[in-house]
Amino acid sequence: MEHRRTGELKMAVGALSVEELGFPQGTEVKQYDPDFWSLHDFIRAWKEASIETDWFSFYAKMAYSCFEASESIVPPLKLEARLRTCERHLRTKGYGNLPPYPKRPVEKRVSLTDVMDDLGEELGFTFTPPSND
Repeated sequence: MEHRRTGELKMAVGALSVEELGFPQGTEVKQYDPDFWSLHDFIRAWKEASIETDWFSFYAKMAYSCFEASESIVPPLKLEARLRTCERHLRTKGYGNLPPYPKRPVEKRVSLTDVMDDLGEELGFTFTPPSND
């Protein structure tokens, strides 16, 4: 198993560091592996964090629980994927009243059309609508 120091750990975008979670600087962090965070601990953490209404607070509670249970920090995308997978399987099995979780904010990608609307005239591009022939 590979161990890395906090400074060496390349976190996913939006992931929190151990210092941001309130642990001392230099605390060792293991590479995240869902097998290290048991389903029991995950479901308990999900239920406890479900009181949060914004993604950042929810993620902070889940990441803290993950670190306490596994000495690793779950990246936001992997957390969202695990939540969706568990929720889907539990609903398929007939479980209801599952804990809610806030949607992870997604940065809107800028389209080529948006860029051309902003820069086209300035850069001297012309626009002719395509014909429907």
